[in-house]
Amino acid sequence: DADEDDPTPINLPAPTPVAIGVAKALSRVTPLEGQVFDVAFSLVLENLSTTQPASFIQLTDNLAETFPGAELSIAVPPVASGGLSLANAGFDGDSDTRLLAGSETLAAGASAVVEFTVRVAGVSGDFLNQAEVTAADSAEGYPVARDLSDDGADPDPNGNGDPGDPGEDDPTPIELPEPAPPAIGLANELSDLVEVAPGLFQAEFILRVENLGDVIAPGVQIVDDLASTFASLPVFEVIDVSISGDLSELNSSFDGATTTALLSGSESLPVGGAAEIVVQVNFTPESELGPFSNQPVVTSTDNGEVIATDPADDGAVVDSDADGNANEAGENDPTIFSLPPVQIGAAKSLTASVSQPGGATDLTFSLVIENLSTTRTARFVQLNDNLSQSFPGASLTLINPVVVSAGLSLANAGFDGDSDTRLLAGSETLAAGA
Repeated sequence: DADEDDPTPINLPAPTPVAIGVAKALSRVTPLEGQVFDVAFSLVLENLSTTQPASFIQLTDNLAETFPGAELSIAVPPVASGGLSLANAGFDGDSDTRLLAGSETLAAGASAVVEFTVRVAGVSGDFLNQAEVTAADSAEGYPVARDLSDDGADPDPNGNGDPGDPGEDDPTPIELPEPAPPAIGLANELSDLVEVAPGLFQAEFILRVENLGDVIAPGVQIVDDLASTFASLPVFEVIDVSISGDLSELNSSFDGATTTALLSGSESLPVGGAAEIVVQVNFTPESELGPFSNQPVVTSTDNGEVIATDPADDGAVVDSDADGNANEAGENDPTIFSLPPVQIGAAKSLTASVSQPGGATDLTFSLVIENLSTTRTARFVQLNDNLSQSFPGASLTLINPVVVSAGLSLANAGFDGDSDTRLLAGSETLAAGA
């Protein structure tokens, strides 16, 4: 009968096209020394087709366009995991922007992760980066699917199977912070002050310099104007300079007067680095006891520009409040010192009194002289005794010559207690405590 022999309809749906998406996330930015950063990325690739595999998958990332003018190097080469495994070991983000081998297939509904780290040097600021994924029908074939990366970890945030919708191809923002300027500090300690010879003193200064910041301090220099410190003295001389720690190059011409730069000025101090410079200076104070003031200054210079400086603080601690800033109130005090005065004393005793015929009396005296200073030599020691004032109108005769012993030895043979009251030659020194 009619309508009883109808054929059975069969609907064979057309294959869904390949739809592949990619998302790119900034994993971390690690500042290194100077204007250098390690920038780590993670990319997620997904075949959004439920039926069709995506073949000859390639992922490209032009980092040279992202960071114009930067020096780029791959700190960690790309690694593929999940549905893909073959990364391109030659990837450099510039001459070779391919992250994958380009020969693998990503199964329908599968995903893969690609991770790498690029080292970026010489730039800072805000940047945008976007990778692109493609699938092709052959190794050299025209892409049958492609997608620009969306910021984050989901290639298709709205889940409709199309990764190219508005709002799903946003580039990944990257911020490389401006490097903080170096923070450098200096302390100056008077570690020793001694009299090395009668009237000749030696001061020893220990200078400690530290990099308190987060970046290298280039071109470190310390200026020490000793001529200003000893401006009131007739002469001073730098005897020795030594250095240890993270700096090693001294300025061999340093004399503290015509040449005040202690270092070569070409070395850098690493983050957390420190160095110690010991300066020994001889000087003759004559009658000048001080106070003397000394304050070296440290600088860090980059391309001829001073980018950090600190006047030395008195003592052994560079940054006494430990806040990372040594150039502030209370931490820039000069090193001030004075010489102790010479303290010398004398005592006199009558040790014998013998009456002589005719009314004369023989008197014997003993005098003790002591240098009461513990650090300073008493120079040109003299002892005066005016006997004519003690015995007005008397006839005075020196029975025995003056005898000197112990710390002194030279008596004045011309002493008579009247016209010449000097008991000593006056040319000798008496040591500290003698």
